Amino acid sequence: MAPGPPAHQAGGMPQTLLPRDQALLVTKPGFDALVARLAELREARERAAGTDPAPGDDTAELTDRIILVETALARAVIAHGARHGYALAAVGTVVEVDDGARPCAYRLVLLHDEGDDTAATPVSVLSPVGAALMGRAVGDAVEIALPNRRLRSLLVRRIRDDA
Repeated sequence: MAPGPPAHQAGGMPQTLLPRDQALLVTKPGFDALVARLAELREARERAAGTDPAPGDDTAELTDRIILVETALARAVIAHGARHGYALAAVGTVVEVDDGARPCAYRLVLLHDEGDDTAATPVSVLSPVGAALMGRAVGDAVEIALPNRRLRSLLVRRIRDDA
């Protein structure tokens, strides 16, 4: 497996956990949201570049986010839903999982950028949980290594696009 792209260090962006050559599954609404996000970020960078630098302005962080979204769009493969939802977890889908360690379930929406907003619990596909769920199907179990070196098991119960 090829290593992921280098970390975007200027703005402190996290390094992606997805391999460099892996396609990024995304729903059509998720793809459209990425396109809109890219336009917003470019506009924000233009506004920031046209003003005198003020404390807290960081055009480098905006540039890092733009690169992240451009990379996602370049790797995007649109996942098409079926009558009963999506076959695979993708950016823009809601993934319902059971927690193997606790008697509870979670409703997670997979997003590309942790800054996105939704009604379900947002999970970036750049995070360990999001990267582990990407491309998984109903019935798949994933194990995620937590920072404390423990493993967490999640079982995919349902995949929908009603984020």
